Amino acid sequence: MVALSSAAIVVPGSAGIVDEARRLFYSGQVMRARQALGPLASGPEHLPALELARTYDPHYLTQTRGRDAAADVIKARALYEDAIRKGSTDATVDLRRMSQSFGQN
Repeated sequence: MVALSSAAIVVPGSAGIVDEARRLFYSGQVMRARQALGPLASGPEHLPALELARTYDPHYLTQTRGRDAAADVIKARALYEDAIRKGSTDATVDLRRMSQSFGQN
């Protein structure tokens, strides 16, 4: 029996959903991106949680073309922490940057 780390687990079709959610997000359809990522973010992969966190992060929201949703630093922090627990090093970097920019609360 071979043990796999949680970082190695891939849910079939999840990469396509994450890619589509990124496209939606950067086109300003933040709510639709969140809806697409939400069900995947509770799973074992770190990438959906990381990408969902970024939809709440003020830094990433400034990079969208118009947007239909607001930032939520508390929600972003919780999702970044979840992504870190699942093995994301990018989430560690994003959380550190957000904490420096927007404080610990």
